[in-house]
Amino acid sequence: MALHVQDPDALDFDDVVRHLLSAGLAKWKLPEQIVVWSSPLPRTASGKIQRRLVADDARARRRLLAPRLRPGTDGR
Repeated sequence: MALHVQDPDALDFDDVVRHLLSAGLAKWKLPEQIVVWSSPLPRTASGKIQRRLVADDARARRRLLAPRLRPGTDGR
């Protein structure tokens, strides 16, 4: 379920959660971490997503964390 936005830098965790809930996702399925990805995913010649390259590249990308995982917060 993709969320397309004009400015990925303006996106925050709560925006994504609201979008997912409005699309019908159950609360218990909500993510705790979101990697902001604004370019096409790497694919093989047959069109399959190259998961290893995605995982490697995700480490360097911006992450949105659930409140309980944010540094300096106690999650409340």
